[in-house]
Amino acid sequence: MRDEWDIELVVKAALENSDAIIQASEELRKREIHLQATKTISQRDLTISGEATKIKNPFTRKYEYYDKGQIELSISLTPKLVLGSTMILGEPASVYLNYYPFAENVEEAQAQLDFSLQLLELEKKIVEVELEARKLYITLLAAIKKRKQAEENLALVEQTKLITRRRYHAGLVGRDELDRAETEILEAKVKLASMKMEEYIALRTLSRLIKNDLSRSSLIELPLFQENKIDFNEIRETALDNNIELKKANLMLAFAKENLERVKKHRPTISFCATANTEDGSLSLSGSLTWKFEAIQSQRIEQAEIAVRQQQRMIETLKEELEDSLAIAIDNFELQQMNINVLEHKKNLAIRSSIEAQKKYENGEISLVDLEKVRLEAAIAQDDYIAGWNNLWQAWYVLLATIAA
Repeated sequence: MRDEWDIELVVKAALENSDAIIQASEELRKREIHLQATKTISQRDLTISGEATKIKNPFTRKYEYYDKGQIELSISLTPKLVLGSTMILGEPASVYLNYYPFAENVEEAQAQLDFSLQLLELEKKIVEVELEARKLYITLLAAIKKRKQAEENLALVEQTKLITRRRYHAGLVGRDELDRAETEILEAKVKLASMKMEEYIALRTLSRLIKNDLSRSSLIELPLFQENKIDFNEIRETALDNNIELKKANLMLAFAKENLERVKKHRPTISFCATANTEDGSLSLSGSLTWKFEAIQSQRIEQAEIAVRQQQRMIETLKEELEDSLAIAIDNFELQQMNINVLEHKKNLAIRSSIEAQKKYENGEISLVDLEKVRLEAAIAQDDYIAGWNNLWQAWYVLLATIAA
């Protein structure tokens, strides 16, 4: 078991153990198998008909066949090339090769599209799992910070109670002040228990994601965040190039355009056949041309054109949505950068005031009520700072994920 984990190790473990990624990989493999099947000999049709009876002729004393059965075998080597054989029992077999010059493997095109879409889906899952792991790591670090702060606060109020008890026995304060100090300890214990529960939940959530128990491990703190200035125009093209949904939409647009061209061509069915007799080796050639004219041909073309236009509109919508998401992510990140500076300043002032108030209380200059007010302000400022720290790092990684996929 690893003793120390940093955020990159957590991300690596999440990517290796994620159920979502494993399932997406399995789906990709299934589509790959289907794609490979469409590219190889994918159709084998075997037809057996009739019956065959072998009877000895009493006059000629030779066996003769009656009700001769027929066996047919057809194998599609490619959509354009079909190899077959016809055999009638008791007679020489014939082997034929049919060639369809205009035939297209639509099934392979669909299988290729499905495979490519699933490959992009796998890439999307990887980015999602990586972002989830980073956010959970940050959430756990924030929970640890809050738990440590609650522990420090409990130690502080316990120290305050000792001071209050000494002052009570010295007759400097009344019983109500001692009761207030004891109440403060109870409240601090409740707060600590709450923070421990929050930390436990965050710990278990991250442990389940990476399939590793982190309960006895330590987490390495994130480095001091360096201010970053993001330019929308600089990263816009990168985000558009990387966006998974846009890539999917472009693949589907290309498929729709190919289908439109296929419908418009409306090619005839042309067949060339070469048949060889297995007994004497004789070869015969034949050909045929079939051209179907359908009343709904114009409607089929219109349907295909609508599909292309719909996909084009989808791409434009996705681009607009991505640009909006990117702008929001940048604005939120910059806002969190500004906010953390304010929160840190307020936290430092509040801690300083709390330390000064503690000294004043020890010297008998202020009451416990006044000390509690200052402490409450310090606790709120510290909680706000931890929340701001959490929001800043999460906003940063959300922005990176938006650019990456």
